[in-house]
Amino acid sequence: MNLFFQPEIQRLQQLSEDESRHAIKVLRLKERDEIHVIDGVGGLYRCEISKANDKKCEFSILESKLDFGKLPYHFHLVIAPTKNLDRIEWMVEKCVEIGISEISFIYTRYSERKEIKIPRIEKVAIGAMKQSLKAYLPQINEI
Repeated sequence: MNLFFQPEIQRLQQLSEDESRHAIKVLRLKERDEIHVIDGVGGLYRCEISKANDKKCEFSILESKLDFGKLPYHFHLVIAPTKNLDRIEWMVEKCVEIGISEISFIYTRYSERKEIKIPRIEKVAIGAMKQSLKAYLPQINEI
């Protein structure tokens, strides 16, 4: 299953530049090929590529499933970041895989790291979401 992420799928039926490059250049998808797109808020869409361009891959929605894989709980993890950034990224990846709804980083008296690069953490979370076939992207809060 070719799974891609587009958060504003109802308004914008095209993949981002990174996702387009991956679909067209790496996976060598062409027009009329089917892909699956998730929006991060529970929507899973079966789509067909209508314009295969490595900068802007456009698609049309064939079928949609809302609340795909919705869990009956809201789990919020609050954690002080560790000194090693690889451990934080690994933790975020595993949290997304098990279905955590929200992750908050806090600064405590014994914290060794005072800042987190949220765009990098979100990128790791999106990758984990696509790899584990989840349709929900957890909310990630800054310190």
